Amino acid sequence: MKHYVKRCLTALLAVALAFTMFPSSMARASEGKALQEAAQAAGEGSEQEAPQAVDAMGLLASFDFNTEPLDGKFVSNDVTAAIVGTGAALQDRDEAHGKALYLDGSASYLDLKKSDGSSLLTGQKEITISFEAKPARTDTNWGFYAAPNANKQDANKEHYIGALIKGGSTTIERYNNNGSRPASAAAVTGTDWSHVDVVLTEAETILYVDGTKAAA
Repeated sequence: MKHYVKRCLTALLAVALAFTMFPSSMARASEGKALQEAAQAAGEGSEQEAPQAVDAMGLLASFDFNTEPLDGKFVSNDVTAAIVGTGAALQDRDEAHGKALYLDGSASYLDLKKSDGSSLLTGQKEITISFEAKPARTDTNWGFYAAPNANKQDANKEHYIGALIKGGSTTIERYNNNGSRPASAAAVTGTDWSHVDVVLTEAETILYVDGTKAAA
């Protein structure tokens, strides 16, 4: 998908990018595979509980950026993440977390598709998207962006989902509107590293920050 990271206005470091096909009570990979351990101390069903570990059957794709891309692509399961543009580079984060992917804001992004070129999200009614990111600026960044096509989005007639990161906050925009925009889940994520889980069900959007439910 470009689909997933919007073509421009992105300058951030990102690690642990994962897509799972299940909603909040079922979906989450561990950081060893891409993400940190899910917070479970609050107990089953708690509103503060982050999405739980997901098995391999529920994982669509997971990228930790600890290996160099092959022919400009990262690969996970049946999904490729192709680097678009020249402003992307792997950088060391720290010993505990390995490497991160840096996007410098010069119209660079990852284009995620299945290996046959089809959409990663086709047929998915509920999905969790998880990532860790550190914005390198306070202007608009996109953690991910997905739309049914590449058509221009018209104001109040938008059809896309995306994580807009700006000024220390993350807003999950989920639009399929005609005339007005619905309210969006938003939370403070700061300007340092944060872990974000976005749970998209047919009925709601739930945002977790560092393992805690932050907005719905």
